[in-house]
Amino acid sequence: MFFAKVFYERSEYMVDGSKVFEELMVIHAESVTEAEAKVEAHFEAKCRSYDVHYYVLRIEFFTILK
Repeated sequence: MFFAKVFYERSEYMVDGSKVFEELMVIHAESVTEAEAKVEAHFEAKCRSYDVHYYVLRIEFFTILK
């Protein structure tokens, strides 16, 4: 399990510019690589042709103490 702050960009079709957002996420994964892939897949699934596009800019992982 990973806790991360995700910075992403959202742009809309036929609209100049984009907006940058940040979101805290808990990701169930076995490795950082898998966690990154799950975050990318999450935002790719939200994209719609000729509507809205999301692009992950950066993922900051936090240390989790057990």
